[in-house]
Amino acid sequence: LLPPYREALEAEPGTVMVNSGAVNGKPAHASHWLLTDVLRERYGFEGVILSDYDDLNRLITNHDYVSDFRTATKRAINAGVDMYMIGNGGSAPGPGQYIDTLVSLVEDGEIPTERVDEAVRNILELKADLGLFSSPTVDESRIDST
Repeated sequence: LLPPYREALEAEPGTVMVNSGAVNGKPAHASHWLLTDVLRERYGFEGVILSDYDDLNRLITNHDYVSDFRTATKRAINAGVDMYMIGNGGSAPGPGQYIDTLVSLVEDGEIPTERVDEAVRNILELKADLGLFSSPTVDESRIDST
């Protein structure tokens, strides 16, 4: 199952997107073993782990793995997901609900601040590697100041 992924990681990608599937009955997004033990520790991946579109919500709707978005968020972030690709519409939680949920989980001690720090560090390092801090994406001379 995993050798092709190990070979892909030899190219040192900046991101890995988690698949919507499951390994041994556990959704990939909730698998600490897969995302942290294997991907980070065994294979040495240091980049950003991001969810596929709305897949935290799919821990509820597709996998029937958890019953609510709070638990889905807790499981995924603690498993190793750094960035959640938020869904749009339907039963998908919006950005505000995700942020409120994440803040509440951290305040309640259910997600360690160190885990959030790690995710933020991974994201900021990727942005720096891509030059997003050294070359602006907006031509400031074209901004209308009125």
